[in-house]
Amino acid sequence: MSSPRLPRDRRRTASIVLSSIALTVLTLILLWTFGLNATVSGASSMAVILPAVVFWGSSAVFGIVGFIALGLGATTSRPTLPCLLAVGVLLEIVVGLLLISRL
Repeated sequence: MSSPRLPRDRRRTASIVLSSIALTVLTLILLWTFGLNATVSGASSMAVILPAVVFWGSSAVFGIVGFIALGLGATTSRPTLPCLLAVGVLLEIVVGLLLISRL
């Protein structure tokens, strides 16, 4: 006798996957930016502009992805994890923009 399978919640899965990808990419870009800033000094600090611009551009894209993930996660039967991940994406964007503006 087999146990009954639980129905798969595709919206929850999509929300978790979108948020996880966004968090990973944004974190890697921030690490790239601050790693480059820590190793470069003086006149060559212009090299930090490229990662900062990449973060600004990707924050717009992943901000939209974060809101989509938040909408998908909020409509699931178990919204805690998807919503926390989506809010984490949006918070990382805000904190990253504040940190990059201080470079």
